[in-house]
Amino acid sequence: MENLEMQNKDNPLLEKIKKGEEVLWINPGKIPFQEASEDLPLTETDIEEARKRLERFAPLLMKYFPETRERNGLIESPLTEIPYMKKRMEEKYGKKCRGRLFLKEDNRLAIAGSVKARGGIYEVLKHTEDLALAHGLLKPGEGYEHLGDPEKKRFFKDYTIQVGSTGNLGLSIGIISAVLGYKVIIHMSADAKQWKKDLLRSYGVDVREYRSDYGKAVDQEHPLFVYIPCGVGGAPGGITFGLKEIYGDHVHCFFAEPVQAPCMLLGMSTGLHDRISVEDVGLTGKTQADGLAVGRPSAFVGKVMEPLLSGAVTVEDEKLYRYMKDLLDTQNIFLEPSACAGFQGPVGIWGSPEFEAYLRKNHLEDSMDRAVHVLWATGGSLVPEEIRRNYMKEAENL
Repeated sequence: MENLEMQNKDNPLLEKIKKGEEVLWINPGKIPFQEASEDLPLTETDIEEARKRLERFAPLLMKYFPETRERNGLIESPLTEIPYMKKRMEEKYGKKCRGRLFLKEDNRLAIAGSVKARGGIYEVLKHTEDLALAHGLLKPGEGYEHLGDPEKKRFFKDYTIQVGSTGNLGLSIGIISAVLGYKVIIHMSADAKQWKKDLLRSYGVDVREYRSDYGKAVDQEHPLFVYIPCGVGGAPGGITFGLKEIYGDHVHCFFAEPVQAPCMLLGMSTGLHDRISVEDVGLTGKTQADGLAVGRPSAFVGKVMEPLLSGAVTVEDEKLYRYMKDLLDTQNIFLEPSACAGFQGPVGIWGSPEFEAYLRKNHLEDSMDRAVHVLWATGGSLVPEEIRRNYMKEAENL
């Protein structure tokens, strides 16, 4: 990493990252969305194709996952205002929130109980559709729910789906793949939570463990700020792209990562993307936020985010437990620790000189009292009760 040292020898941000300190980074490469969209590898057409595909699979999801029936087979979650948590954060951390505060409860998503239920399950469904159409598994007029019939499962049994995951991505892909009949192998870090491995094995999934990390309503008058926990970057990158496609320059997305595993921040702030890992700068990559314990970022996502992402913050592990307990105490909503990383967005950003400069640059100073802030909750509903109690004991000890 000699070149890194030369390029960043006068970079105070990098020095703080290397020391495991909490930081705020504002992306200097962000440009107006209309300009950025001209060179993006994804378009609104991709979103529409995905929506139609999920509609085609809705009958199958309702058949095998009854919890999706309430939303007609769509994997969606509520957007919940959390005024009591807003008050707690303002009092506890001295950060005044101008605007309203919401929680996007992807922790309640059907099937996998996390944000990965969207992207992970969608990827398997698309692969399944491709195979079914190529091999004539669906008769004319036959609904997609029949792709789970025994004779079709025997066909899918000849195919293997594998994925590397520190946690919730493995859950989502593993569960849906097993239900459809695939042979499933999930490669997981030894640091991944045991209950997630046990749940996968209960579906007949082959879980293989490794010691190293697996990756060796808004308009111009109501600006929208979104804070998203980030691991390798796939889910938060997809969310950011989708939001920018809908709201353009009126939405401002920030990633939140653990201080010991800020791979996306490191890759983007140095411009090296997947050519640098957190270990290269002396960080451990170890964190209680198992889904965020990633050492090297996605090059594809990082480059797509260069003109879109507003910035990133890092957070110490113990704060994840504090946010978890505060949210449960004030709103009676439980999130797993990694899903609480987004709360560091408001705490680490609001009122900072960097953020005030960002507001001035984007002409937002006079709109902030009407702003909407969304914390993206990325997992929690499947956490076993015993593990929840252990998390709360940890928080109380702090």
